[in-house]
Amino acid sequence: MSDFIPTYKAWDRVAKMLFPDVVDEAHFRQPLRKEVSLWFTQRGFDVTQRTISKKDFEAALVKAGLPETKVGAKPGPKPDFDWEMIEAKCYDLMEHHGDFMPGDLDWDCQARLQEALMDYCQETWELEPSESTLREKLPGWLLTWRERKTGAA
Repeated sequence: MSDFIPTYKAWDRVAKMLFPDVVDEAHFRQPLRKEVSLWFTQRGFDVTQRTISKKDFEAALVKAGLPETKVGAKPGPKPDFDWEMIEAKCYDLMEHHGDFMPGDLDWDCQARLQEALMDYCQETWELEPSESTLREKLPGWLLTWRERKTGAA
């Protein structure tokens, strides 16, 4: 067993404890990232490091009065999503906005589409898929959408 944990896992755990009504599946937006980062830096952690000490992290949780739980515990089964609905929403968003344009700050890259789809999932199911899972699916969906637009499909 390692004496260190990945910083992102500790980060997600603190975010869930500080913002239980906002954070689901550890997906949180920029304002919460600042708050969580502040929590770590106030306790002497360097969040730019890939790992932090489990012992120091657990001690910080206890000192902060947060519930003591096992670090690295498995979160349980992952929720299922209706990926066909999410894919259809992807196509709707692309039809509405068109392809990404570097000068359009609201729709300049794939990340904006990903954010919009995460928001859609939150509104529809009150939870979001993991960013990595959605990110894996987007290139294929975008290729299909572009082929349909050019008539190549």
